[in-house]
Amino acid sequence: MVQFLMMEKDDLPAFEKAVADARKQNKNIYIPEGTFHLSNVWRVNVENITITGAGMWYTNLQFTVDGIERGGISGGWTGYSDKKMAREFQRN
Repeated sequence: MVQFLMMEKDDLPAFEKAVADARKQNKNIYIPEGTFHLSNVWRVNVENITITGAGMWYTNLQFTVDGIERGGISGGWTGYSDKKMAREFQRN
């Protein structure tokens, strides 16, 4: 028998609102301890905003939909350039 876990809530709208609010207020985002269910890609397109959580054992993001480009975090920020990343990678 196959059982499907049915998520009763989707935290993605709250995460999207947090990004929009952080962008407007130029503030960072803190994700508290807990397990959060995201039903699709969390698109984070912000500059100069830090997103942190309570720690890898305490803040858990679970993507509830399978499929290509249906889960994960997508960033389109420009605060960290490819050139800067390449320079830091070469140093290490």
